[in-house]
Amino acid sequence: MTTRIGVDLGGTKIEAVVVNIAGDAPTVLAKKRVPTERDRYSVGFRLAKRLTVPWNATLRLEERLYADTWNMFASSTDARYMVDASRFIRLWPHFRFHVQNGASFYKLAGLDVNLRGVSFKDVKVSTETVEGKPVLVIEGVIVGETRKPVELPRLRFSVRDAQGSEIYAWNTVLDQTTLQPGERALFKSRLASPPAEGKSIDIRFFNKQDVAGGSI
Repeated sequence: MTTRIGVDLGGTKIEAVVVNIAGDAPTVLAKKRVPTERDRYSVGFRLAKRLTVPWNATLRLEERLYADTWNMFASSTDARYMVDASRFIRLWPHFRFHVQNGASFYKLAGLDVNLRGVSFKDVKVSTETVEGKPVLVIEGVIVGETRKPVELPRLRFSVRDAQGSEIYAWNTVLDQTTLQPGERALFKSRLASPPAEGKSIDIRFFNKQDVAGGSI
């Protein structure tokens, strides 16, 4: 058994991977990819209006918009209606609403940030021999971790070489396309005659970036 550690310091990320090489079945023991650059932008405004009907009060509205280079967008809305109950006492209801999308950098990087409310468990990589040819077998379990059903798109598998470059990729349609809370879905995929230079396997869900990139 041989264990190899690779570190990539290029571009806008640092990536490290630990691979166990045993025979023809390399296994990824650990993998981490961390971005090194992130630009943030925000803008906000506040509106205050003094009112006398139906009470002496002040209406204050605030809005803040946020965006960054990881394609995260957010909006925060804050509203207060401050009523003068007396000369020294002021009462007000307070409303605040915040919404944001997910961190697309990590989806593109193939890391498990659980944005879909599911997680991969018990992933195993092995090899079989069929008619004298090696066949790579990847299997595992997808577990639902939210309180509502989650739709499951296709799975995307990719083989990477020792430098972390993708050398082959394919998709698998799951038999189960919806996962109920706490439910488990098994998956299994095979690749005949896998690339000899392959050292690690990535597993993630098929997304719109794959469609734009021409993946089937």
